[in-house]
Amino acid sequence: MKWIVVVAILVLMSIVVASANKVDDLISDLKSEQDGIRASGAMSLGMIGNAKAVEPLIQALKNDEDMWVREAAATAIVPVSKNADYESRRRASEALVGVEATNEAVESLKNEGR
Repeated sequence: MKWIVVVAILVLMSIVVASANKVDDLISDLKSEQDGIRASGAMSLGMIGNAKAVEPLIQALKNDEDMWVREAAATAIVPVSKNADYESRRRASEALVGVEATNEAVESLKNEGR
């Protein structure tokens, strides 16, 4: 039974390492010429939840010309920001307010620091 726990831990550790290595690639995807790749990158960053993606997602949210990319970035910012420091959460919250995101998303970030 102990070996099952060890294997499970090793598998989880490899997933975390792979996810962390993938973050830089996904951040690069936010600059792709293809809308679908940018939207997919934003959604994937939200699933991984690495705080390193906060600023690139804010930029995508504010500046991307494609509505679907901006929506994916807005959705991804909340789970990513939950792992970030206070200042990053504040900037993410301001970005969401700036694009009139849902009150639920904004409140989620505001309450995170309490």
